[in-house]
Amino acid sequence: MTLSVVVPAFNEEMTVGAVIEELRGLSPPPEIIAVDDGSTDGTLGILRSVAGPDLTVIAQASNRGKGCAVRAGIAAATGDIIALHDADLELAAAPLLEMAAIIDEGRADAVFGYRFSDDGGGTACRTGNACLTAIANRLHDATLADVSCGQKVFRGDLLRSLPLRAEGFELEAELTALTLQAGARIIEVPVSYRPRSRSDGKKVRYFRDGLRALLTLLKLRRPPGAMLAEEERVHP
Repeated sequence: MTLSVVVPAFNEEMTVGAVIEELRGLSPPPEIIAVDDGSTDGTLGILRSVAGPDLTVIAQASNRGKGCAVRAGIAAATGDIIALHDADLELAAAPLLEMAAIIDEGRADAVFGYRFSDDGGGTACRTGNACLTAIANRLHDATLADVSCGQKVFRGDLLRSLPLRAEGFELEAELTALTLQAGARIIEVPVSYRPRSRSDGKKVRYFRDGLRALLTLLKLRRPPGAMLAEEERVHP
């Protein structure tokens, strides 16, 4: 198994160095593809200062959105398994190995983290995600628990085959819908969640980005008679 981790980053100078260090501490260490999405702070400088054989840094000329950054990272990734991991330290890197192992063992084609197995997360985040998840499940006849989690791991060939178009945070909804449309086997794994506030640098705007995610789910609703995916919930 070879694992690539795509890390999109926009104005994350306070956390991106620690995220890279955490990823480098995994065993075996993964290939890391960090994509700076036109940051206006010191994010790109930090990434370039720690670049090495295990870390490829891609710099986008302007802020184009998380979806664009992730697509650039996927295009550069060489691993058999590709993980998506945010640069904000809200989610720990350690679960990526467990998630990748599930795919390597042939138990799933994609593994999604779900964040709300405990009391973490604010009311707005929980409520918005619950609504989007319920809609995704209804449209795709699925039983997922958290469609908006930024920690997702895929078979590399599956992820590369998905016709991703999202530019912003609606990427998570698009990934979920397209993976379900593909009939892929999805397993969800609980992950620890340390939510940030807007004053700490959180970028998601719940109403605007939630609406975009909703429109994405509606656009990509499962066609009648399409093959359904299998989902399984895994607990520690």
